[in-house]
Amino acid sequence: AFHDALTQLPNRLLLADRMTQAFALSDRTQTQAAVCYFDLNGFKPINDRYGHDMGDEVLKITGRRLLEQVRGNDTAARIGGDEFVLVLTAVKDPAEVDQALRRVMAAIEQPIDLGGGRVVRVSAAVGTALYPRDGTTSFELLRAADQAMYADKGHVSAERSL
Repeated sequence: AFHDALTQLPNRLLLADRMTQAFALSDRTQTQAAVCYFDLNGFKPINDRYGHDMGDEVLKITGRRLLEQVRGNDTAARIGGDEFVLVLTAVKDPAEVDQALRRVMAAIEQPIDLGGGRVVRVSAAVGTALYPRDGTTSFELLRAADQAMYADKGHVSAERSL
């Protein structure tokens, strides 16, 4: 009940708990936590062209790549569709987040071999919110990070429902 069935990453329920723990750690250590909201670019055409099984494989590989790029005390979660969230803990300087995101984006953008000569690529739009600067609750930070991600995608309206 706490993990996404496809990727085995934490789901929304476990993510909320991990965020609460990350915020408590930030308060104890006088650091920040970063909530990074990702939406894959180029995923729908893969699903349309190669089918949902291949789309599922892209999501699994993307989930593994995210997990490989975070520290043991950080969280990589899939919250639905082609949307993922990273929670980076004990952030002393926002530059650490930028450095981590460069690594994550490079990993996401690596080619994915689906077999049979089918090699695909995805990228991601990302939005970041920092605890406590951008909010003090999971809802506030997910909303702020989602709005920043939506703006990164180039959309005019940043108000979406979570």
